[in-house]
Amino acid sequence: MEKKDNTYEPGQETESNLEKLPKTKFEQIDVDTETELVYSFMNDNGWKHVFDSKYPELRVIQNAGKNKDECMTGYRKFIEEIHAKDREKMIHAQEQMGQEWGKIESVFFEVLSEHFETGWPEDKKEIVGYISMLPVFPRFLDKYSFCIGYKDLQSMVETSAHE
Repeated sequence: MEKKDNTYEPGQETESNLEKLPKTKFEQIDVDTETELVYSFMNDNGWKHVFDSKYPELRVIQNAGKNKDECMTGYRKFIEEIHAKDREKMIHAQEQMGQEWGKIESVFFEVLSEHFETGWPEDKKEIVGYISMLPVFPRFLDKYSFCIGYKDLQSMVETSAHE
């Protein structure tokens, strides 16, 4: 693999190089985005079985909907109910992830740069991990963001590293 000429050089840990590594922040996903994702996954043959096993109520909503708008309305209501019911858990998960990921972030990105023999783009200073009720964890490479669940801290850390 050809080494790219980026600003961060792995293996040369100076404070200025570490500052060039991206920072990850964890946020609550917004309901509109999550609703769109649920709609997409519920219509994807590769993933709908995961949603069917975790949230069978979504298939009932989909089958009752006459069109996309009706399905989206039903999905949004379902998601809002989960967010309301588990709000404290989701906020706690966000706080825990910020703390746990903060312990390994610099070393993780340093090793990742060394392994792939590349630096980080100057214009990508931040990666966003969205706390979500989704049973799958999509990534958005163009936006340097990804989704993670909120119920199991160990799984959240592993998923964040994977994404």
